[in-house]
Amino acid sequence: LPAPGTELTVAGRPVGTLGSTVGTTGLAIARIDRIKAALDVGQSILAGEVPVTLAIPSWAKFSFPQEAVSAEEA
Repeated sequence: LPAPGTELTVAGRPVGTLGSTVGTTGLAIARIDRIKAALDVGQSILAGEVPVTLAIPSWAKFSFPQEAVSAEEA
């Protein structure tokens, strides 16, 4: 993964920031509404130029929203 602080983007638009990383696993702060919209339409999420897969950990007290922002906003 890229260095901490790398911007997460969908279709060139910012959706979050990569935090700490260990190997191929990282922690990020991201707009889950925009991530959900991107996932719903199959858009790639990038950390810099690197495609990434985002998941919400099982211990989190939140989940992806049922209704996401439109794909154009993602």
